[in-house]
This record gives sequence, C-alpha cells and structure tokens, in this order.
Amino acid sequence: FRDNLESQLDDLTERLTQMRKSYATEGYEERYAALKRALTVIAEGIADNDRTPVADFAAATGERRARSRFSAVEMLRGFDQMREYVWSYLTHYLQSNLSWSTDDTRAVEDILHTYQGSYFGAFCEVYQSLQGDLIAQAAALEEQRALIQQLGAPIVPIAAHVLLLPLVGPIDEARTAQITEAVLERIAQTQAEVMLVDITGVPVVDAFVANHIVSLTRAVRLLGGQVVLVGIRAEIAQTIIQLGVDIRDIVTFANLQAGIAYALRR
Repeated sequence: FRDNLESQLDDLTERLTQMRKSYATEGYEERYAALKRALTVIAEGIADNDRTPVADFAAATGERRARSRFSAVEMLRGFDQMREYVWSYLTHYLQSNLSWSTDDTRAVEDILHTYQGSYFGAFCEVYQSLQGDLIAQAAALEEQRALIQQLGAPIVPIAAHVLLLPLVGPIDEARTAQITEAVLERIAQTQAEVMLVDITGVPVVDAFVANHIVSLTRAVRLLGGQVVLVGIRAEIAQTIIQLGVDIRDIVTFANLQAGIAYALRR
C-alpha cells in the first residue's frame, strides 16, 4: 500500500496544485512543495496507522496559514479538495485490493479527521490570538490619539474665570480645528471670561496661524469671552505686520505673567 501510494503522490500533488491557483500568496513551486509534504504525511499516517505525526504536522501548518492571513474559507476548500483526491485514489486502489477491510477504511478516515481537526484547531487558535492583538493595538492607538489630541490643545484653568491654552509646536489645519473645538467647548462649559493663548512655543507664526487666532478670537467673543494673546516676540510682531493681519481687537502681551495679571484684574 505504502509503495503504491507514494508512487501516486507526484500525480496527486500536481493535480491539487493546479486546482489551487487561487492561492495568490503562493507561487507554483511553493504550493507544490506544501501539498507534496502534506500528502506525504497523510500517506505515511495511513500506512503506519499513526496519527501523532499527522496531528503535529497539521497543527504547525494551520498555525503558519493563520499567520500568513489565509482565510478559513480558503482553508476549508483546500482541505475538501485534498480529501476528495485521497479518497479518489483509495477507491481506485481498492478495486484491485479486495483484502481492504472496514477497519482500514476507518483508519484512513481517522487520519483525515485528525489532520483536519489539528489543522483548523491551530488555525483558529492563532487567528483568534492575532485578532486579539489587533484589537489591543487598535485600543492602544486610540489611547495615543486621545493623548495627542489632549496635548495638542491642553487647556489649563488659572482662576475661576480664566483659562490658559499653551501652544507648543507647529500648527496645521487639522490642529487648528482641534484647538477651536477644544477652546469653544471649555468656554461653554466653564463660562470663562478670558482665554489666555500662549504662543511662546510656536516656532512659526505665518498668515495661516495669525488668521486662525483672529477667527478663534471672534468665535470666543460670540460666547461672551475674550482671547488674550501672550508670547508675542519681536519677530512674530514684525511678521504679523508684514502679513497685514489685523489683530487690533486682540489684547496682546509679550509674556505670560503680564497676561495672567491682566486677566486676574478683570
């Protein structure tokens, strides 16, 4: 039986390899080698009536498939094809070997069942683990995003009616929307009268940033508050003048201490 089965392995492998062209992640040679090894292990398990090597090989293969992102549907289809070809061979073999018994048939089915159970057991276990890792990674990314968002517009209460927004780093379009949303939300929640905006840590104040400050000032004013701009360096003042941005309606100070003193007097 073993010699006859092994003599048919190349033909079985070739036919199965041709049927599995949908395995886009594998080339022909890789597909052929994997199927040849699987069929060899199954053939040896049937010939020796030993399920242990079959279970070990199938579990290792299922784990690799899961890590390679193969789909469960693809795996089931592939195993069904392999089972069909194995039984097709055995049916042909039994026609000339009448000594084959019911126990032999059961042994073959046990081997195939062992392969399938170990294969998909390992596949599902690893797949679920990977899904758990992805969920954990997504949660970690969400925490990081929330932290970045918080640090992007950190609003600090100075007094009952005074809030401070210390801005650090470059300001782009996405961050301006975040800043505006955070400021207006806190003004509405706390009914603060003064929002100190400290731009000491902003490396570049261009037309975009300056116009955003003007827009923010107007929005805060609509809620009954006032923006006080602090951290105006000489080069920033010169840039704003050159850009022609009108900030005459905004109270400005060179440093935070002066801005806080002004706000507390209100």
